[in-house]
Amino acid sequence: MNHLVTAPDRLEYLVPFPFDVRSVSVQCRLQPRFGQDPLTGRHVRGQGYAHANWDNAQVENHVHVVNSSTKTSSVSSPYFTTSGFMRLAWHTAGAWRRPGGGHFRDKSSRRVTLVFMSGHLNAKIQITKDGPYLVSGGLPLSEQAIVTNAEGESLDYKEGREYPAQPQYALCRCGQSGNKPFCDGTHKTVQFDGTETASREPYLEQAETTEGPTMLLTDAESLCAFARFCDPKGRIWNLVRQTDDPEARRLVEYEAGHCPAGRLVAWDRETGKPVEPKFKPSLGLIEDTAKQVSGPIWVRGGIPVISADGKAYEVRNRMTLCRCGRSANKPFCDGSHAA
Repeated sequence: MNHLVTAPDRLEYLVPFPFDVRSVSVQCRLQPRFGQDPLTGRHVRGQGYAHANWDNAQVENHVHVVNSSTKTSSVSSPYFTTSGFMRLAWHTAGAWRRPGGGHFRDKSSRRVTLVFMSGHLNAKIQITKDGPYLVSGGLPLSEQAIVTNAEGESLDYKEGREYPAQPQYALCRCGQSGNKPFCDGTHKTVQFDGTETASREPYLEQAETTEGPTMLLTDAESLCAFARFCDPKGRIWNLVRQTDDPEARRLVEYEAGHCPAGRLVAWDRETGKPVEPKFKPSLGLIEDTAKQVSGPIWVRGGIPVISADGKAYEVRNRMTLCRCGRSANKPFCDGSHAA
């Protein structure tokens, strides 16, 4: 592979023959910045990475592959690594293969460009024992108010205050800070008990499934954050059974995708894939306008959450963390803020 570009948010390589993207898994880890090529491992004298924070960073990888001979492209799902080194490792079933099978022999006339895009360096949420959430990686933070209709049904989110960008910050977990949403040390005064009691099982092992004609709905009830997007238009558990109707299907996708906790996930039966909203890594502070209370921290875009004992929870596209201090399913919200 030929190294084309190194930048704070981008590594680009040229692959001298096309390949089946589906047969390739891409992983990443960070190498020291003394000029080691991330693909070959060779040392390049006088050449280092353009951003010092590549060192010992946690990176979100989006791999964009463009096949110049067929003009097709694809983008991988995010992959997270906690290693302190970076290397793009290609794993194939023994050889580069055509999508239909067989090997490419002519490597001279066709080219593929791989673009490695970094996300927020060091992006993670570290839970501290009986203390705050320590957020790193410069994650954006903003308020998200639940918009309701005259009947109080949840319809959408409205973005509110955006907080100034910070590389690191501590968010209140006890619910009693005088400087919310940030921690001010009050958890020590009130002797906050932040013991984590949530299951460490993967989401699908906790969830029950409701089947419909064209969609499935998985539901891990213990994760409910009481945002109530699942209730309008007849309730999502009834709607999923009517998904041969395009309008019912649209509602199921919309309502499940607006569940901030990821309690509810809609699945396309034909492809077997979840229908997920696309989020950039960011944090939202949910404000429940109907109940007139502050809701949980909405964790979006696959941000790793690390428990106080150092173990990582399952990385998911969306989840909600308790910030009232009263959840019985810590660190996750269980709707206690609205009780």
